[in-house]
Amino acid sequence: MKRILPFILLLIAFSSKAQIISQFTWDTNPVTKAAVGPNALSSSAKATSSTGGLNGTNGLNPGTPSTDVNLTLDGSYYNVPGLEISLNFKREESEASFFRRGSNFDFGMFGGNLYANFKLTCQYGCYRKEYPCS
Repeated sequence: MKRILPFILLLIAFSSKAQIISQFTWDTNPVTKAAVGPNALSSSAKATSSTGGLNGTNGLNPGTPSTDVNLTLDGSYYNVPGLEISLNFKREESEASFFRRGSNFDFGMFGGNLYANFKLTCQYGCYRKEYPCS
């Protein structure tokens, strides 16, 4: 079994159709500069790259006085069949919206708890915000 597992993992990695379409490291300013994919369209005026990121790297900072970052991306680029979002954050506040896409998707934190609100298209064409569709 120990010999087969690495082979299976390698096979899955090469057969997966997932790819990175956008990545921001925020190692340097401007914070709108992407490491992979298109740059962000805009951010709040005070948003900056500063020390304190994961494993000694820099991270995205709203600046002072602390306000929203409001990093705006071109939505049409992200019209793909499936989307995976990965982020690391240091909790400094109890409410935040990490990623929002119009009224169809919002991933954030409220009262210190993570949440995800999204709209599903059910098998029969119904639209509901809660899961499961019935």
